[in-house]
Amino acid sequence: MSDAPSLSREGDVLLVAGDLTMQTVGAIVAAGAALMAPGPLRVDLSRVDKADSAGLAMLLDWFRSALAARCNLLVVGAPADLATLARVYGLADIIPMFSRAPAESSRAR
Repeated sequence: MSDAPSLSREGDVLLVAGDLTMQTVGAIVAAGAALMAPGPLRVDLSRVDKADSAGLAMLLDWFRSALAARCNLLVVGAPADLATLARVYGLADIIPMFSRAPAESSRAR
C-alpha cells in the first residue's frame, strides 16, 4: 500500500513526504502548483519514500507553474529512482534535481 503524500511550506521550502506514485500524486499536484510565487522556492523531497513517472510528471507540472509565476524552483533530496527517471527521459536538464546520497536514501525512516 502506498503512503499518501503530504505537502507543507516553510518559508522558501516546500516539503514533500510520502510516496509520489500514480496512485498518490493526484492528492498534491494542484496544491503544489498553487504555492508557486515569484522568487526562489526549494522543493525538498528528502522525505519521499518512493516515486515513479507520476512523481516526475508532477514535478514537470510544478515547473510549468513556477515558470508562469516567475518562481525559481530547485528540487533537492530527490530519491535516486526519481533522479534516474529524469535522466532516462532526458529531463535532467529541464528539472534541476539534486539526489540524496545513496547511504541517506537507503536509511530507514
